[in-house]
Amino acid sequence: MILSVQDVIVLMIIPFILFLIGVLLIFLSLAREGTREVKGGGVILIGPIPIIFSLKNIKGIILSTLILVLLILILIKLLATVR
Repeated sequence: MILSVQDVIVLMIIPFILFLIGVLLIFLSLAREGTREVKGGGVILIGPIPIIFSLKNIKGIILSTLILVLLILILIKLLATVR
């Protein structure tokens, strides 16, 4: 598949716009006054292996389940394209 110049430009601009939106959201959240309580967690995907942190609450368990389902779907898709 060969991409045109316009496709490449779009693929370069979209992540940049998403980055700017993320930075803007961070600054807007810092501008709010009052006490803050930070709760969080995340998933780092290194190849097919998910590293999940902060399983202190139900959100982490749901997140890990969704990641597992996503990985299984990706594996099925890859196996279907090989045949």
